[in-house]
Amino acid sequence: MKPDVLVAGAGVSGLTSGIRLAEAGFQVRIVAAEMPLDTTSAAAGAIWGPAYVDHPEVPRWGDEGLRIFTDLAGDAGAGVRMLTGVEASRVPTSAAPWVHGATAAGPGDLPDGWASGWRFRAPVIDMPVYLQWLLKRYEATGGELIRGRLTRLEDGLADAPVVVNCTGLGARALTGDDTLAASRGQIVVVANPGVEEFFVEMTDDPELAYLLPQGDRLLLGGCTIAGDESPGIDPLMARRIIDRCAAVRPEVRDAEVLGHRVGFRPIRPTVRLERDGSIIHNYGHGGAGITLSWGCATDVVALAREIAQDR
Repeated sequence: MKPDVLVAGAGVSGLTSGIRLAEAGFQVRIVAAEMPLDTTSAAAGAIWGPAYVDHPEVPRWGDEGLRIFTDLAGDAGAGVRMLTGVEASRVPTSAAPWVHGATAAGPGDLPDGWASGWRFRAPVIDMPVYLQWLLKRYEATGGELIRGRLTRLEDGLADAPVVVNCTGLGARALTGDDTLAASRGQIVVVANPGVEEFFVEMTDDPELAYLLPQGDRLLLGGCTIAGDESPGIDPLMARRIIDRCAAVRPEVRDAEVLGHRVGFRPIRPTVRLERDGSIIHNYGHGGAGITLSWGCATDVVALAREIAQDR
């Protein structure tokens, strides 16, 4: 049977859109060149926060994600933890506008050399675990995931009356969108030496420090290197990441390295979430794909219903 909706892409945006559509009553098929654990979503940190992204609806989308991730922290299999931590800056600054319930960090919360910071509570997501949880939830709806690649989005309309484009950086080739660019990120995964709170640096520099505890593992980051699409691990970058994080928490310097991750944020002047005939575009989420995924998926459902009504 032909599905009602064909979703292109099986990262966090594709899976979440597929879930929302299926739970709204649509028969859904996801087609993807990469399976969820092979997508750039699997390489993400990830902590809730609309970073490196712009769109008038970001606050609404982000707040919906915060509500859902807060609830999911009660599901042991979802890979979501609600953690307290600090966002800090080396220069005096105020809290990021999206931070909820922040209080000024005390002197004991800031390492030497840091000028200001804010304590708050936020969801931290273990992406490999979370993506598998999403896939299981999607498959429980009766949705189908197949490996494949669309060379043109219009070709998908032969299989379904609605196509949803959640291809991330792949949208450059599919849509000819030359405003979409990659921002390279790299993470070092170490055995957690006992860090229980997150730490995130506020900076515009391309290299920054963040520590995200995920149980017995600790994720150390990171970088935002515009235009760099090198997939291999940069050992010098990895060393600098460890050094920066050890300046925050010295015990991580000698922690056992368990692995490395590289991913590419799909950066665009603004998120593209809109209808183009019978095609719905949902890409360009920058560093906030996880944060915005549920809110954007809700809008995808509304657009799919609009297309169905037009038919």
